[in-house]
Order: sequence, then structure tokens, then C-alpha cells
Amino acid sequence: MVSQEQEIVIITWQECLEWVRVGQFRNNHRISKIKDHDKQKNFNRLMELAPYVTFDEDQAFILAVLKVNRFEYSHSNSLMYSDIDLIDLRAVEYFSVMSERGFLLLRGEAERSWIALKGPIFEDLWQSWVSAQRKEQSISRAKAFLKVLGLPPADDPPLCDDVLPFLIDGGSPPPDPQRLLPVTRSRAYGWSLALQVISQLLGGREEMEGYVDRPRLTTILRRLKADNCINNPVSTDVDIIQAVTKINSKLQETHKNVNIIHLAIAFHYRHVIQCTMTLDLESLVTDLTKLASNEDLQNVSNIAFVIGQCLDNEFVSTLSYANRPVDFPAILVRQPASWPNFDVVARARSEQSDRVRKQVFDCFDRRLAACIVRPDDMPGVRLKETVAPTYGQSDPKSEDQVVGTGCVGGAEGISPSEPDRFSEFNAVGTPDSSGAEGGQLPLLPPRESGRSGVGSTGRAGKKTKAPKKGI
Repeated sequence: MVSQEQEIVIITWQECLEWVRVGQFRNNHRISKIKDHDKQKNFNRLMELAPYVTFDEDQAFILAVLKVNRFEYSHSNSLMYSDIDLIDLRAVEYFSVMSERGFLLLRGEAERSWIALKGPIFEDLWQSWVSAQRKEQSISRAKAFLKVLGLPPADDPPLCDDVLPFLIDGGSPPPDPQRLLPVTRSRAYGWSLALQVISQLLGGREEMEGYVDRPRLTTILRRLKADNCINNPVSTDVDIIQAVTKINSKLQETHKNVNIIHLAIAFHYRHVIQCTMTLDLESLVTDLTKLASNEDLQNVSNIAFVIGQCLDNEFVSTLSYANRPVDFPAILVRQPASWPNFDVVARARSEQSDRVRKQVFDCFDRRLAACIVRPDDMPGVRLKETVAPTYGQSDPKSEDQVVGTGCVGGAEGISPSEPDRFSEFNAVGTPDSSGAEGGQLPLLPPRESGRSGVGSTGRAGKKTKAPKKGI
């Protein structure tokens, strides 16, 4: 045991070997005490003085417990700063590891280096500190991931307390893990787990019977289970989304912040990551973009946050470096020429613009078709015709362009069986032969008053002149 008078130095294993080899250790304010009344707080203070190395390895750190009279074996180095002293090896009472696992990993090398290691003395404090560090790093990874995706910060907490334990490491296990075994590593896993969680929130499977078509849902899940393309987007399967629509409506009555589609996306990608399968980032961005196009952007950030928490540090760091290399001049990373756009907000806005543009063009198509099919109902619209050859005409190219009223077959001598004179309007946005820009209706200039007959077609292929005034 360690008395409250004894001091402790936190060092790395490499520093321990160097201390034994040289016989002295350079101390730069890394000595601390751990008192009984608040051990965890004092242990955290001790770890704050430790070098910043990985904490996922129990053999990374060593505790050097010093003697009470350690000042007798310490002296300042005249070549160094005055506040840095050298501690002789004789001031160390013993070296201790952080955990039992660390002792087993270092015992062989310690014996070869003539170092007497003792077992852990603060293993519980060490495990609590490691858990806190892992949680802190997962939050940092998730925040960096949101920046890569161009999303705003997530809520704190990102999801409600009823479902969040199922989406954190070390949280609640699935309600029925045995039923998930057949759908492991398939596209059905995320939906199956989401349905289990929703069923638990609603009070059991019996409460869901009136809101779900069980045979249809079972057929869809079997199809997803057999689908080997696990990297396909989750939200693009229309059948499963339609099948859970009523469940979502029922869920909003009691849990307004819970959505089964959100849960299915989060469970699916966390499952892919935890099973060490290849994560298709493009599919994830596609799912998030579809949500951002139809829902509140804050919900998208919350889903991306819980997914980013289980990503690797190297994965998120590499994404950050490559996404904006100008922010990291010390890193030799250059953005590839074919680097995709992972900005969910920008892609969602682009999709919304495309959708609005398509609606405008569809409306344009319908109005244009109405003008062509029933021109008499729209006398104010005049369409420009293409040159159509008449039967029995030897050289149609020599004839002048004929401009009519826009009525198909309305001119004398033109048969309806002739080629379509309005084929230039079949594709929206295709410029006609007169140079009209794409997407614009090529209308003639308005007729001048008193000259309504100019340019009207008489017999086939010939122009009819306007009558002179006064005749």
C-alpha cells in the first residue's frame, strides 16, 4: 500500500528503462500524491502529468513509488533550469504497473532488465480513468466527423435517454439478442434492432400489432437478410420505409424525438463498423443527405454524431486532413483530384434545387403539351413551327420557312400524317434551330395591331400576303 506521505511519479515504460540504465531521472513537476479522501481526483491529477501516449495499452505507464526521504537522493542540474531536478534511482522504493494485464505483459522484459515489478495498486482508478478518456475521445471524433460532413454541432445528449443507451459503447444490450443472430452482417440488422427497441418503448410486440403488417414486414426483412450488398444506403429501400410508416406515427404520440428510420441508420452503420467491415462512406452520406433534404438538420447531426463516436481515430483524422489540407500545413497530405464532396448540407441543398427545377420543368412540359394539343383554348400563345415538306414538292429546302398559328394540321393542304412539326419541343431545354436557349419557350414576337394576317398560311407551301390598306 501507499501511504499519504509517499509521492509517486508517472512515467512510461521506456522512461523506466532509461532511468535504470542511467541511474537518474529528470523530474519536471511530475511528482504527485494520492490521498485516501479523494483517490480518483488525485489519480486523475497524476495522469494529467503523464506524457501523452496511448491509454489503450495497460503496459504504457509505470508508477514509481518514491521513498519518504527521497529529497536526500535528489539534486538540481546546474546545466538545466533551476526548477528541474534529477532523482536518483535510490529514491525509488518500487515500480508498480497499472493493471494485472500490464503486469503479465511486462514481467518478462522487466526480469531481463533487472527491474523488480510489483502488481497494480490503483487498478480500479486506472480503469475509471481509461473509460473517461475513451468517452472523451469518442466525443472529439464525433465532433470532427460532423465538421467533415458540414453539419452543425449535435445536441447534448444527441438522442433521448430511452434509446441512447443502445447507441453507446458499454451501454444497454439489445432487447432480444438471440433474434438478431440470424441477421448479423446483413442489411436487415439495423431495421431488426430498431424494431426491437421501438417495441420495447411501446410496451411490447402486442402494442405494435395494429400498426404493422407483420407478414409483409417479415418478407421484406428476409429479402434484406439475403442481400449481400450491405454497403447500400439504408433509406433508399422504399418497401421497408412504407411498412414502418404507421409505427412512426404511433411512436410520435409518446416519443416525439424518436424516429425508427433514424435508429435503423444509426444501428446499421455502427454494426458495420463494430464488425470491422468496410464502411462505405458514400452510402452513409447518401442516407444523411436524404434525411437533410426532408427533415430538420439537427436530427441529421444527432444521427451522424452517434455514428462518428464508434469510428477509429485514424479514420476521422485522415478524413479531416484530406478534406481540408490547408488547415494542416504540418501534414504531408494533399487532397486527391477525385476527392468526393462529403458536405451533407451542400448536397441536400443541391438535391432540393434539382427537385424544384424538375417540378418547374414538369409544369412547363404540361403547359407546352396543352398548347400543342389544344391550341384553340390558348389563343394568346403562338408557337414557332419547323419547316415541314409538303407532298409533291421536289425541293423542300428552297422554300421559305413557314410560320403558322401553332395548330397541327390547321393549315390548308398539310396532312396529319406528315412528320411532327413540333418535335423540337419534345425535350425540355433543347435549343431549336433558331438559337432559342434551352428551357425557354420559343415564342414569336407579339403581333402588331392592324396586321393580324401577316404571315398566315394559305395553300400548302405558299405565303399569303396581307391585304393593302384602302382596298
